Amino acid sequence: MPRKLLSLFYKQPQCSLSELDSLFENAICGLPIEMQIDYCKRLINAAQFDLRQNVCPEKEKALKQLINAAKKEIKKLNY
Repeated sequence: MPRKLLSLFYKQPQCSLSELDSLFENAICGLPIEMQIDYCKRLINAAQFDLRQNVCPEKEKALKQLINAAKKEIKKLNY
């Protein structure tokens, strides 16, 4: 089966950014929305930079999960 199709069957549940990042949960959440969005954008940029390096598959998976959670948080904060 193609990899993309397999991922639909074995997709892991999405975690929120608060579940993945204790700094966000404990400190950033109390800041104004604009600062929370800026933090998420910087987090995404840093994680994407790390992905461009040669990382092991486990770290790659964790970074992608972090990026997705940060993007979801930005969408939530914009509403």
